[in-house]
Amino acid sequence: MIKLKTLIFTGLLIFLLVGLFSCSDEEIIASADGDAFITVKVEQNDTLYGLALHGFGNKDFGYVTSTDEDNTLYTLDPYNGYSYDYFYETDDEFLSESISKIGEYTFAFSFETGETDSDIDILTKDCIYPTTITTCEYDTTEEEINLEWEINGDADFIVIYLNNENGDTTFISNSIDGSTTSYSISSDTEYWGNYTPVNGEKYTVTIYMYLYETDEEDLNIQCRAENTSTVIWGE
Repeated sequence: MIKLKTLIFTGLLIFLLVGLFSCSDEEIIASADGDAFITVKVEQNDTLYGLALHGFGNKDFGYVTSTDEDNTLYTLDPYNGYSYDYFYETDDEFLSESISKIGEYTFAFSFETGETDSDIDILTKDCIYPTTITTCEYDTTEEEINLEWEINGDADFIVIYLNNENGDTTFISNSIDGSTTSYSISSDTEYWGNYTPVNGEKYTVTIYMYLYETDEEDLNIQCRAENTSTVIWGE
């Protein structure tokens, strides 16, 4: 994904930029962290589960892998082209009606500098479930998308994505409190980036709910649940 995902990386990017401008690359000791979490989504009224793996470091990666307790090897790829941010997510065709493998996930990091690092994250079975979207419509009077949903778990925060008909991500909201049940998006709302919504174009709206691990020291994610709907801008 929308590992999915941009919100998780925002704090990291700020940290990295501060580090990069405060000292030279040679002075930085390569370091990285790994995070394994459950993904949950609804498709045709079925609740399906997958696995996501996220590796993030303070230097450019050469490659990143992770291994579960059954010695299954997962290869992570650059997320949106970021060389210090790697991601893996179960493809939709391999999602399952049962929760992903729980237990230890061992991450191996190799940096472009030749340095290496490793990390272990423990994945538990704790998860939340996608929202039930009750309203997803364009208000022609207020000229905005109105969203309403019912919460099906104690999420720590929520992020809303809009994708256009080409599949491009056009809007990513800020971090919304996990107890929130409504949200509106107009052309003046922040977080569109350089994109301007187009009248008559259909957008896929995805509501992502995130649950932190019990130990929030590293702000690792335990579960991400998502549900989608569609809306036509201007109609």
